[in-house]
Amino acid sequence: MKPELNSIADIIELLKPPNDDNRIALIIPDDIRKQIQELSINGLEINNFIETFLNRPGFLYNITWLSTFLGIKVESFKKVEHYFEKAKYTGRYSSDFFSLFPPKYWLSEVRAILFSSENIFEKDTEGLYLPWELGRHLKGISTEDYSKCQITGEDRPETVAFADRNSMEEIQVKMMLTELDPRFSQLLYFEELRFLPCS
Repeated sequence: MKPELNSIADIIELLKPPNDDNRIALIIPDDIRKQIQELSINGLEINNFIETFLNRPGFLYNITWLSTFLGIKVESFKKVEHYFEKAKYTGRYSSDFFSLFPPKYWLSEVRAILFSSENIFEKDTEGLYLPWELGRHLKGISTEDYSKCQITGEDRPETVAFADRNSMEEIQVKMMLTELDPRFSQLLYFEELRFLPCS
C-alpha cells in the first residue's frame, strides 16, 4: 500500500529520521513544495528525492563512508557495528525490508553514540573530539584496523571516492588525490562526491 504524502511532515515521516532534524525540511525541493501547496503531488519527483536522500552520503552513511568517518578500514567495521545498531536506518527503504539494499546509518545518531557512550571505548577518550580519533578507540579496534589510503597506503584517508570517472566502486583515499565528480551536482548538507582521476 502506497503511503499518503500530502505534506512535508509526511515525507519526513516516510524517511523515519531518529530525531527532529530541521535540515531535512530545508532540502525538500521547491517543485515538491509547490506540488504540496497545489495538492498535485508527483510521485516520481518524490521518489527521486527519496532516492537521492538515501543514496547520497550526508544524513545517512553507508559502511564505506562510516568506516572512513571512524578512521577504520571498511572490513574492520564488522568488529564495532553492534555499537551502532541504534543508528541503523530501518525505514521503508532499508536492508531490513529489502535484502539487496546495503545497510545505512544515521550520521547524527552515530555522532550521539560516539559522544555519549563511554563503555564502548577501550581506553580513556578524554580530550578526544574528532570522530576518527574516537573510532580508533572503540573496543575491538587495534592499530591493524586503522584506515589507510587505498592508493598511497598513508594513514587516515579523509574521504571516499569512486575508483575512476566511470566507476561506482567506492574506496577510502586521501582528499588531495581526488577531484569533484561532474556526474553529480553539489547538494546542501550532503557530502561532495569525488573520483580518482586517471594518473
